[in-house]
Order: sequence, then structure tokens, then C-alpha cells
Amino acid sequence: MWKDGELIDANLNAVDRIEGNPILIFNENYVWYPLMEKDDTSKDSTLRALVEKYSTDVKVPKLSDFESEIVKELKIVTELENEKQIEIAKLFSVRA
Repeated sequence: MWKDGELIDANLNAVDRIEGNPILIFNENYVWYPLMEKDDTSKDSTLRALVEKYSTDVKVPKLSDFESEIVKELKIVTELENEKQIEIAKLFSVRA
């Protein structure tokens, strides 16, 4: 988690670096998620700075053939095409 200019780990301790390869970075409004071909870094300067600082050459995790097929399907079924679909998705996310 990034808060007030500090990187915070899962135990709520400030840390200097991330272990491994971040493949998802997001905030309340925007996301950088190469696996799903989502990149809002042009819309949010903080997101862009975090991606530049913490992303590595590994943008997508190694996937099995089965996982690759599932990702293809998920890209199709999770694409929201209009404002009404977005509002319905928000409603369902609150109920979940």
C-alpha cells in the first residue's frame, strides 16, 4: 500500500522495497494491470510514478495454457461498454 509517500507492507510496516514483481497497481479510480491489458497511468500521475518506480521487466506472471485461455475469456466478459454497465457493476460490487 502507498500512503503519504510511504510504501506499507501487509503488516502495516513502512518498507523500502517490494519483493518480487508487481503485476497489479491500483487506487480508488485507476489501475495498471498488464495481464488484463488495463493501463490508466496516463490518467493519474501518482499511479504512473508508482508503476515507473516499482514495476519490473516481468509484467505478466507465467501462465499455464489453461490459465491463458481463462484470461482471454475474462478480458471479454469483464469489458464494460457503457455507463449503465459501469453503474450496475458498482452496485453489484457493493452488495458483494
